[in-house]
Amino acid sequence: MSDAGNIFQLKLTLTNSFPKVWRRVLVPDGCTLSDLHYVISYSFGWFQDAEHEFSRGSRVFGSILKPPARPREDDNEAFLVDVFKRPGTNMRYVYQSRDEWRVQVVYEGDQAPVPRGEYPCCIAGENDGPPDGVGGIHQYNEAVHAANNADAWAALCARLGPSEWQLAFEPTYLDIGDINCSLGLIFHELELSHAPPTDKPSITRHSNGHAPPKARLN
Repeated sequence: MSDAGNIFQLKLTLTNSFPKVWRRVLVPDGCTLSDLHYVISYSFGWFQDAEHEFSRGSRVFGSILKPPARPREDDNEAFLVDVFKRPGTNMRYVYQSRDEWRVQVVYEGDQAPVPRGEYPCCIAGENDGPPDGVGGIHQYNEAVHAANNADAWAALCARLGPSEWQLAFEPTYLDIGDINCSLGLIFHELELSHAPPTDKPSITRHSNGHAPPKARLN
């Protein structure tokens, strides 16, 4: 991936969630919508390389396999600088794994990269992303409501049956440092997967040539 020209500021908002779940991210304008798919999914804690779709107006991009009603464009060939022309431009993103999550993407403006900046990165947000497998947005909202009441939570878990996400459900939790660690790792892997063979490991960042952060072992 090429070095950053300008940096796009995007606000990502999960549709129809309560509490409100959102992220503000900085992404190089030379990124593609395919790259943005990873930024969004990892920012919300969805780590499967799932089918996804971007849409705006009559244009549809992405990998969802169901037959589209409109011609689908390759999100690997669609660059942010060509899609987001002016502040306020928005797109819809759909992440389809075990559940279907919809995110509104709004372009808020651009800025020059800062020295030694690491991009893409998350700079703000609120609340944890819903765990994939919870059953969709309506069941997630129900789980949030039940989480503060022991009897309601027990009844919900009994109705749904045991599931891994129930063991660590903390809807108000957010660690931006963890998000940025995940983004650094996935984009490092993506860059290496597209790099030509070399005798020495080549690490390329999206701006100013700096390496991604080291992994934090839990």
